[in-house]
Amino acid sequence: MKTNTHYPIIIIGGSIAAIGAIKAISSKQSSLNILLISGEDRLPYKRTQINKNIVNGFSKDQFKIADLNWYKHRNTDLVQDFVISIDRLNKSVTTIKGQTFTYNKLLLTTGVSSKLPTIDGLTSQDYLKVQNAADVDLLMSLLPKGENFLIIGSGVEGIETADQLHRMNKKVVIIDRHGLPMRKLLPEIISQKLKETMLTLGLNYHSNTTISNIHKTNEGKYQTTIDNINYLFDGIISCAGTQPNIDLPSKSGIVVNKGVIVNDYFSTNDPYIYAAGDVAEHKNNIITGLWHAAEYQGGAAALNMINIPTPFINKPFRLKTEVFGMYLFSAAFESNDMESLEKHEEKSGIITRILYYANDKLKAMVMLNDGQRAALYQQALMEEWTASEVKTKIPLLPALSFNFAPTFK
Repeated sequence: MKTNTHYPIIIIGGSIAAIGAIKAISSKQSSLNILLISGEDRLPYKRTQINKNIVNGFSKDQFKIADLNWYKHRNTDLVQDFVISIDRLNKSVTTIKGQTFTYNKLLLTTGVSSKLPTIDGLTSQDYLKVQNAADVDLLMSLLPKGENFLIIGSGVEGIETADQLHRMNKKVVIIDRHGLPMRKLLPEIISQKLKETMLTLGLNYHSNTTISNIHKTNEGKYQTTIDNINYLFDGIISCAGTQPNIDLPSKSGIVVNKGVIVNDYFSTNDPYIYAAGDVAEHKNNIITGLWHAAEYQGGAAALNMINIPTPFINKPFRLKTEVFGMYLFSAAFESNDMESLEKHEEKSGIITRILYYANDKLKAMVMLNDGQRAALYQQALMEEWTASEVKTKIPLLPALSFNFAPTFK
């Protein structure tokens, strides 16, 4: 049965950008009614935790960002449904269940999906993924039936997934069309250390490699040759990057490129429709692709929607992960854009930190195995400490003084 309900603000997509938007709106206009439409089968959750908890597993709402009361207290209705069309003329959205809602303004926070490589012999159904909870639920259901897994891609997702499978005593092969793991987020010295650690632990790592074809056997296994080595896999996990979910806005006439094109104030070519988070493409083709960046964007976009001008600022957000006994922290590091900065490389035992300065102001940094002081490093970057301040406030103490690998919450 169709319904037709009006909301001043509708948000499509249960991402952290959506949560940031709800927080911002409720802090400024607490009486404004909001509708959040999420196509997933659970409350919006911390996606960064999903593939980090394959070993332990997780319940349906274990990583929820907030409970239902949180949304209620912020005047937000939550609908678990999938939007299939946007009618810009009538300012309405229609869902797969036949519901229709009208809006004054619409925010797209639909995030990204996993890229699937084109390999002869495989269809999209042959790939396992780890982008969202349903993907990981499927992977976890299949793991007891298999021992040998191929991971395509060596970014954060791929390495974190490899770490989890390794902890479960699975045999893991990684193929990397580049030379080193997490190379976009780590300088060579740390990326090389990560690779050496994985090789020491018994993972097979094939650099500068792609696969042209894979044969699916009658038993449902996957047979291929990589660098003249014959492999038989029980499953293939694609961690080959992501792509913004642009089909819905594209069909409605919203201008897209790799993502949804937005101006400095998160508005699309339709003045009543905005986009934020991983789906949004800013000028100079910037798609941020990190959790805290998406949360900030959601809040900033929402402020613009309620007529509080708030321009996009590409702030230095950080990434942290704990894999193969190593704590890795990368903030504002861009592997292709660091040559103009002054590089300070410092080591003490198992701790390594590489700091990048411009005019004696900290602009980027990467740290290995100093996890207890991660918040201090983040503060140093945001406040642009001088090299002297860093040495004074975060002295490079002996590594054994720290429990360097805290458990993420």
